[in-house]
Amino acid sequence: LKPLWPVSLRCEVAVVAALLDCTPVAMASGYPTYVPAGAPAVAISSARTARSPPRPLTGSYIATPGSPAQSYRSTSGSLSLSGSFSAAAPSTTGASRISPTSSQGAPQVVYTGQPRIVQGTVPVVAGGSPVASMPAQVISPNTSGSLAQGYRRVVMSGTLPSTQSPIAATTPSMPASPSMRIAPGVPTSPPTVRVVSSPGMRVAPGVPLSPSAVRSTTVTTLPAAGIRSGPPSAAVSPTKVIEMPVKSASPSVLEPALAAVQQKQVVPQSVPPPTQDMASTTSGTSWSVLPEWALPTKAVKAEPPQAETTTSLDDDETADVDALSNMSVAIFNDAVMKTCLPGSVYARFKDALVTGALTSEEDQKVIAKAIFKWARDRGAVSFAHWFFPMRGGSGAYGSMCGACKMDTMIDLEWLSDEATKPFFAILPHERLFMGETDGSSFPNGGLRATHTAAAFTTWDRSSPCFVMDKVLRIPCSFVTHLGACIDDKTPLLRSNDALNKQGLRLLKNLNVGIDANAIHSFLGWEQEFFIIRADLYRQRPDLVNCGRTLIGRLPKRNQQAELNYFAPPPGMVHDLLFKVQSVLLSLGVPMAVLHNEVACAQHEMSPIYCHSTFSCDNNVLFMEVMEREAEKLGFHALFHEKPFAGINGSGKHNNWSVGTDSGYNFFHPGKTDSARLLFVTGIACLAYGLCQHNEVVRCAVATAGNDHRLGAQEAPPAIISLYPGTGFEAHVDAIIAGGPLLGYKAEKSSADPLASATMPAVCGVEDRNRTAPFPFCGNRFEFRAVGSSQNCSFPIAICNTIMASGMAALSSLIEAGMSPREAVAKMFRENRHVIFTGNGYSSQWPIEAARRGLPNLSTTPLAVETFNSPKAMALFSDMGIFSAEECNARVEVMLENYLTTLSVEVHTMVSMVETGILPACSKDLISYEAMPWLGGERHATYAAIKAETEKLKMLFERRPHEPQAEAKYLCDIVKPQMLSLRSQVDKAEGLLEADLYPFPTYEALIYSHHS
Repeated sequence: LKPLWPVSLRCEVAVVAALLDCTPVAMASGYPTYVPAGAPAVAISSARTARSPPRPLTGSYIATPGSPAQSYRSTSGSLSLSGSFSAAAPSTTGASRISPTSSQGAPQVVYTGQPRIVQGTVPVVAGGSPVASMPAQVISPNTSGSLAQGYRRVVMSGTLPSTQSPIAATTPSMPASPSMRIAPGVPTSPPTVRVVSSPGMRVAPGVPLSPSAVRSTTVTTLPAAGIRSGPPSAAVSPTKVIEMPVKSASPSVLEPALAAVQQKQVVPQSVPPPTQDMASTTSGTSWSVLPEWALPTKAVKAEPPQAETTTSLDDDETADVDALSNMSVAIFNDAVMKTCLPGSVYARFKDALVTGALTSEEDQKVIAKAIFKWARDRGAVSFAHWFFPMRGGSGAYGSMCGACKMDTMIDLEWLSDEATKPFFAILPHERLFMGETDGSSFPNGGLRATHTAAAFTTWDRSSPCFVMDKVLRIPCSFVTHLGACIDDKTPLLRSNDALNKQGLRLLKNLNVGIDANAIHSFLGWEQEFFIIRADLYRQRPDLVNCGRTLIGRLPKRNQQAELNYFAPPPGMVHDLLFKVQSVLLSLGVPMAVLHNEVACAQHEMSPIYCHSTFSCDNNVLFMEVMEREAEKLGFHALFHEKPFAGINGSGKHNNWSVGTDSGYNFFHPGKTDSARLLFVTGIACLAYGLCQHNEVVRCAVATAGNDHRLGAQEAPPAIISLYPGTGFEAHVDAIIAGGPLLGYKAEKSSADPLASATMPAVCGVEDRNRTAPFPFCGNRFEFRAVGSSQNCSFPIAICNTIMASGMAALSSLIEAGMSPREAVAKMFRENRHVIFTGNGYSSQWPIEAARRGLPNLSTTPLAVETFNSPKAMALFSDMGIFSAEECNARVEVMLENYLTTLSVEVHTMVSMVETGILPACSKDLISYEAMPWLGGERHATYAAIKAETEKLKMLFERRPHEPQAEAKYLCDIVKPQMLSLRSQVDKAEGLLEADLYPFPTYEALIYSHHS
């Protein structure tokens, strides 16, 4: 039998099998598992780490190997099977994992004496209830001279009823191999053999030695979440195990049998199975062929162990689990809540989401108890209130949008008489629903200080909890001791309340959808990002400090031919994207799309839309998971809006809609008159909000990073306008002229390829306009100006607010006695100039926008100063979003963030030039001392770099120190000087000897990880 795939580290499997006197039918982490003749082979392993004792998962059996193993991890999940099975718990996994004194070389396992066998039973628990009690043997060999330090082995045989409930399944780390994942290892050359799926083990691939000796059985399993059930890319569907009949034998045949194994790489066909006294033999036992990585070999020098990692339900191993079989296993969503809570408690909780009623203390206790049990079943040992400080949007670090601290799920026995009270595991109900922390250390705009620091988190009950990395995360609002918001979630929640209030009011005035109980906003985001090699990232101080490159020449081929858009992602990146997708699906995020973007090394992933608060949380979670998983594979994710000059930047298009709980969508034409009426009035309200509060919408996307992108022929301009489609624009003019509200023909067309093999494609009601900041997309509007590093909560809060404002204005007109038609016509007439269906990239549009009176706030400093204008503060006060104090605080935070971002960029750029570029220029000039005429422009260019650097330092030192004035100065004076310096440095990059350039080039950054 030829080797099945490459190996770099193996276990002395047959030696262990022989010394334990058992039959190695299937492999579990390098050690054999005995399976009676004819039985399907399924193994479930349990192990301990060197730092913590083993824990039973969902109350099932537990094994306690004593080996000082370095990389065990445990997971739990679901298993569905029937038939006989065995389970074993190895203590070691490979050469460098078991020895307390040696870090390399093969294990030196020496067993002496006869094993000691203890008979017993093992309870098997699924879904929290016992489903079987299995006969078991505990085999404990004497270990004189052994480095395995007390190996234990539990063998169970019996029939497990079919179940899909969580069942005990833990797995130790596997031996290193190019074809396997050892956190954070990278798989290469995955095998194509099909193997039996089984949590916690590797079952021998079904490869027959001879057709005449083959018989087969079938095992059906559902791989447990987070458990690798075979080599990467191995099948996880029901698969046949190829078995071979063997004859009985005595220990005297073990030595030649082992030699045969080493020569032929097959399992010896004459080894007695274990019995109670380990002395008798049994004939007719079946073996499976073992994979090549499990066979004996010479000692191989092992790499030092990777940093120890411990996986939980949704951590490091989900890539090898079928993602669609693993969806929503780690989220306490509505379906889970309904099954875990008493019906009355569930009903009151759901009603509170509509009415805003408080959850009673009794209900809190019931809910906390249910969530605690659910979370513990998924491996959680801590909980964390997860909130979203108002960072201001620096453009650099997407994952830092969220914040949390981890608290262990324990509390004291307060009724104990002991001075040092004992503690026990629990999720205290009061700590589930609210918490306290320091608010002065977060950006707060003066709302907190060191001597007035208290701030509080409170559970956003509309966004479900989930378990990740052994932590129950609880999405929360974050407010000061006086209730002022210092986060991005609270304004979103308040805006949803405003939208609900004004939406229901409008429905009543229109006499449409009056059976609705709630109005919701919905969001589907499109996250763009770059993936580059982590080692190169760390060699670029500008990327590390600023999230974007401050210097660098474009490669000769970048995106001129649009070759990258929708092309297959590079192999390693493909693995990363699918790994992230798998993790997020398990966390309840409905990830739906992934593809290459226009720029090289740029990609996009997006989910199906859902409720806006939940969707915004999911986006922050996505950025965190992406950065974490990228680092494991040797990559780094860039969420900055413009990491590379001259190459398309990244956005985060927010697909936003508003609808009722009864099924109406304000942004869909519908098929009934009532739906069409709601559609027309909905766009009238949106036009009003965008026109009357244009500056506020621009502030929603005003960050230092996004300034590099807006209006750059790759993103919508900084001028905020509405694109409802050319057909609807004509309908608006007809309404203004006196026409009916229902005259709009929302008829879809078709695009026919005119080929017999194809069918006509159904087109949308209106064409797409990618140059508009707010284009209509058939059943939603797409806010295209949102930056890729932003938390979606703030932009969507602004969208909800201006929409609620438009609804309120329209209701006021109708309540004053105007007919709905006349009221809608009046709103369109007064706000008609915000509707633009032309090319937003054209040079004529800024001129036309100025003629219409639309503001062009092209930079963040210009936009931010309008956020606390009297008009803006009146809007926020009327809709209940921000107080005047909160408006002023947010302006301060946005300006502070802008100043910090620009200051860090200046210091980083100067440092890179003075410590990297100028020394390289000096060395380069030495090469031309003998023949200076060959130096060309070098002397002048290198001198210009020095001069421009000194000028930048001088201008930066002269900056004013009043925040608004300083922001404008940095924007208008310092940033242009940074560009002047950059132009000279980038010119020098084309002149320097290649080996002298001190930083990874654009070409290396965006292409080096491509296959």
